[in-house]
Amino acid sequence: MNAIKQIISDPTLSEPTLLPRQGPQTALAVHAAMPMINLIEAQVMSQAVMIGNYEVLDGVQMDDRPVLLGIRPDAVHLSPDAHGPVSLDYVARLGVGRLFHGVLEGEAIVAQLPAHAKIAPRMALLINPADVMIFDAYTGQRLIALRVPVARPDYVF
Repeated sequence: MNAIKQIISDPTLSEPTLLPRQGPQTALAVHAAMPMINLIEAQVMSQAVMIGNYEVLDGVQMDDRPVLLGIRPDAVHLSPDAHGPVSLDYVARLGVGRLFHGVLEGEAIVAQLPAHAKIAPRMALLINPADVMIFDAYTGQRLIALRVPVARPDYVF
């Protein structure tokens, strides 16, 4: 699954090589975060950002287009919903925390969670829209002219 884009380090090169559809801003966002930022393929349709058939944000002031959503794993929060849209792939234990690796509409997503967080095979993950970076899917440039609505608790990943 290539939903989470990553930078590949080639020992023969002096710089990291970018995967297709990554521009310098997308690469910086991915590389600067630890663990790596989620880069999720999405589509803006009628001012809503969709991952597959799942609406993530609404009120986005831009034309319909494919985009990449950049979301830090520590900005994704667990919601206790066993019938949620995210299916569990695996959990990595990291001392005082965990990395939840899941799949939403065919796209991989990683959430950094506290060690005591309850995890089920199906989960809902909450995200504050202010924590979402939106990049052009073709150039990798961050889309600055974007008004994200005030955080709503019903935005679910």
